[in-house]
Amino acid sequence: MKRSLLTHFLRSIVLAATLAALLGAGTGCRAIRKASDDTVAYVRGELDTTLSHRFQDTVKATKGALEELKFTKVSTNEDALLAIFIVRTADNRKVEVKVTQLADSLSKVQIRVGAFGDESLSYRVLERINANF
Repeated sequence: MKRSLLTHFLRSIVLAATLAALLGAGTGCRAIRKASDDTVAYVRGELDTTLSHRFQDTVKATKGALEELKFTKVSTNEDALLAIFIVRTADNRKVEVKVTQLADSLSKVQIRVGAFGDESLSYRVLERINANF
């Protein structure tokens, strides 16, 4: 009898802790979404985001970010609707950043590191771009 009460009590505690953790995690996600109108996705090695900034401002912020990170410039191709920056890290990994104009105050940014991607580095590049606005 004592053993079944103890088992029931422990299961209740585990269930309560799990529910509390899930509810807390959901609240945090909503807070982050409300804090930012921008959408970010990391899929198949590429970070893809939409920023609520003009194309030229996003291109300027991207240039500044890549200079601050001290990546070695390989090439830059730019027109009125698309800018592609290719740089290399100190360990010779290729980083490609594409900025595309979607609307007057809306730009798409795509970041890929190497052939298979590096999520952590991609997010650091995006953080530097956002810091340059």
